Order: sequence, then structure tokens, then C-alpha cells
Amino acid sequence: KVTRLNDEICESKITAATKDEEINDLKRKISSHVEQEARLGAQITTLRERVLELEALSRETEEMQIRYEISLANAKKDVVSKEETLEGLNSGLEAENNKLNKSGSKMNN
Repeated sequence: KVTRLNDEICESKITAATKDEEINDLKRKISSHVEQEARLGAQITTLRERVLELEALSRETEEMQIRYEISLANAKKDVVSKEETLEGLNSGLEAENNKLNKSGSKMNN
């Protein structure tokens, strides 16, 4: 009976040691998962911050594009206005030139 009890005690100790190893292994895995979760949380935070930065840059780019388009439209209007002014001046010069040519022809006759 004593031998049998000793065998059962030994088996219990072995089973307990095995369970302790399993528990320690699970603790290591849990610790590893917690560390990984912390790293992922930090990465997510960094990515969220980067998304906010990119959204801000996108808004700035859109605003710059709008300012550029307004500036371009104003420049085109200015060019058209100057072309019209130049055409008016050219017409005036042509009219003056024609008058001078007619005066010159009359003087030559």
C-alpha cells in the first residue's frame, strides 16, 4: 500500500510539475500577447497621427490648388484685357497711319 501511495504521490507531483510548466508557458504567451498588443496600439496611434497629418496636407493642397486656379483665372482675364487694350491701340495707330498716308498722298498730288 505504501508503495502504491508513493507511486500516486510521484504521479501527482509529476502531474503538478507538468501543470506548472503549462501554466508558466501560458503566462509567457499571455505576456507576449500583451507586449504585442501594446506595440500594435502604439503603431495604431502613430498611424492615426499620420492620417491626421496627411488629411491636413490634403486640405492645404486643395486650398493651394484653389488659390492657383483663381490666380490663373485672374491672369487669363488680365491677358485678355491687355490684348483688348493692345488691339484698341493698334486700331488707333492704324487709323492715325491711314490719316497720315492720306495726308501724304494729298501733299504729293
